[in-house]
Amino acid sequence: WFVNNLGALWLGFIGLAAIFYFVPVLLGRPLHSRYLALMTFWSLVLFAGWGGMPHSAPLPAWIPSISTVFTVLTVVPLITVVMNLRQTLSGAGARIKEGLALRFMVVGAVAYVMAGALAILDSLPEVNTITRFTLFQPGRTQLFLYGFFAFTMFGSIYAIVPKLLGRDWPSAR
Repeated sequence: WFVNNLGALWLGFIGLAAIFYFVPVLLGRPLHSRYLALMTFWSLVLFAGWGGMPHSAPLPAWIPSISTVFTVLTVVPLITVVMNLRQTLSGAGARIKEGLALRFMVVGAVAYVMAGALAILDSLPEVNTITRFTLFQPGRTQLFLYGFFAFTMFGSIYAIVPKLLGRDWPSAR
């Protein structure tokens, strides 16, 4: 439960804040909807902290059930992230291909949505009984940590360092 809260709330907020800031800055256009971004953050505050309790935990049965309900409700921030970034990135295919920092951000956003969808799927008891003793859960955690958070932070570094140094990267490749 602690690891879920660390990932979903702390690292999730930092990574999403970086995406919602740097994607519009790197594109040179505003974020599609500030209200969707606010809805993303507030729905994460409401729902994400209650998830992550496995059904095999030695707890009363209602606690993992409530955890499953709140984990499924995290589909709301996933949908709002997709809606907001889809509209912000519409028509910017060439800009994504030429900007390395923007590519890192887009890959991080896709990994966030995939890790969130897999977490929702894994919270269902029928699926969890199959995936409990496999590498599914560690793989989902690695997708979140390395696919989402690390890529987003590398994208932030690639966007910040040239501005601090006052020059571009030596090689775009």
